[in-house]
This record gives sequence, structure tokens and C-alpha cells, in this order.
Amino acid sequence: MQHSTLSLAGAARRAGIALCLALALPLTAAAQQLPPAKQVIDRYVEAVGGREAIARHRFRTMETEMSMPAMGMTMPMKMVMAAPNRIVTTAEMPGAGTLRSGYDGSVGWQVNPMTGPSLMSGAELEQVAQTADFFSLLNYDKLYRSMETTERTELNGRPCYRVKLTTATGRESWQCFDTETGLMVASGGKQESQMGSMEVTSLLSDYKEFDGIRMATRSTSKMMGQDMTMTVKSVSHAPVDASVFALPAEIQALAQAKRP
Repeated sequence: MQHSTLSLAGAARRAGIALCLALALPLTAAAQQLPPAKQVIDRYVEAVGGREAIARHRFRTMETEMSMPAMGMTMPMKMVMAAPNRIVTTAEMPGAGTLRSGYDGSVGWQVNPMTGPSLMSGAELEQVAQTADFFSLLNYDKLYRSMETTERTELNGRPCYRVKLTTATGRESWQCFDTETGLMVASGGKQESQMGSMEVTSLLSDYKEFDGIRMATRSTSKMMGQDMTMTVKSVSHAPVDASVFALPAEIQALAQAKRP
């Protein structure tokens, strides 16, 4: 209660206080039922295998398939990662060619067969750097300046705790974690690209274990009015040669030209 409210006199003051307490108690009780965001995240880490299992690996190669039913398009994709923060992704675009993108720890880049090579900057660079963090599950405290459990809701057919996440630059996103299993069932936020910023919501399901780590093998996203489904075909944690993450020649030229 505000001190000014408590200063009201007589019956009006007592009636006001009684009314405020009656209204506030249910809200307070509801708020107390929401676990702290860190607790929700820690439970998620344990649900997917635990800190030791996550920290055990240094490389990951994931073969996936992306389908957009409305457009009748399906394309194979491959993502290769290496600790602490390197990533390269390739996607075979039907009738267009190979879309490549990556991050080598400092440079974020993309080679689009339709628009050519480009360097990432701003929010797009921050986003790819966050994606490239091999141990992102263990680094929530570093990746986000604030985490807040905002509600208990239902998404993807499951009851879940929705956690609001804010980066140091103020970019906001959210993730929802199953109240029973602790696994992530949905996520959302603005996705940065050459086309600009767009809102994306993803539903995660079909968790399977790969080398001691449980991962969602199906993700259905809504973006720009389109439904896109990504299905994981295989996951390997075998070592990968460092040359995989070398900047393409056209990207090296752009990076060199950008240097003062």
C-alpha cells in the first residue's frame, strides 16, 4: 500500500485498506505460485540431461529438413557447431542454390544465392552470436541481463511457465517450459534478417536423446504468415575439422574492406 493511502482518515481509510487487501491477496497468491526464472531454467537444464552431459561435448553436427507446406517446398539443412562459439549453416534452396551463413567468434556472415555475400551487424549479429554459443543452456545468466517468469499458461497442448528474457541491448524474447517435464515447449520473439525484423513463434516437440542430451526433433514456426516445420534427421558430436568454420573468400574480402 502507498503511504498516502494509509494516511486516509477514519472509516474511509479502513474501508479502503480492506478493499485493497481483498483485491491484492488473490493476485499475491497467484504470483507466489510462479517459480523464479532461474529455477525454471535450471530445471530445464536437468531435464535435457544435466550440466555434465551438456559440458561433455565440443562439437555438434545436425542434419535437418525444413518444409513449408503452403509453398510446396522442402529443403535439407545442415548445422555444424564447435565450442565455444562457432557455427556454420547450409540450406539447399530448391531452384536457387545453397544458402550459407555462419559465425566464427567475431564475424557473422551470410552468402545468399539471390542477394550475394553480406556481413551481419547490430541485432542480427547479436542473434547469430547467441545462437553460436555452444553452451548457451549453461549461459543464460551471461546471455540475458534479466529473466522473469511472467505467467503459467498453455502452449503446444502443454501447461508451461512462460519466461521473459532480455539481452544486454534490450532485445526481448520468451520461452515456455513444461510444468511437468521441465522441457521447453515453445519460444518466440523477433527474428532479425536481411529482410528486417519479424515476429516468430516456434512450438517444440518430439524430444529424443543424442549422446546423453535430449533435444526437440520437431519445431513448427510461424513467420510472415507461413508455417515452417523443421525435423531433425540426425545429430552427431564427433570432432569437426577447423576448416569447416573458415570464412568464405567473398566474406573475407568484405571483412577486409570494412577494416579501417
